[in-house]
Amino acid sequence: VSGPNVVVFLHGFSGIWFSWRHQMTALAKAGFRAIALDYRGYGLSNSPPEPEKASLRDFMNDLLGIVDALAIPKVQHYNN
Repeated sequence: VSGPNVVVFLHGFSGIWFSWRHQMTALAKAGFRAIALDYRGYGLSNSPPEPEKASLRDFMNDLLGIVDALAIPKVQHYNN
């Protein structure tokens, strides 16, 4: 679904994108664009060739790159 509202799911440091599959399905059915990714070195992603390139800053830069590539105009962050 490519609705105007986007939800990006970010897993914890012991998780993978797949842990969000049920929430993504429900939100997609409700008309949202649901996106999840694996951080560098997690799940199906490759480990960075340089281990020091797996910092929180690197993860956030990756996320911003994805947001830009998908032309998502606005991002709000919520946490629990």
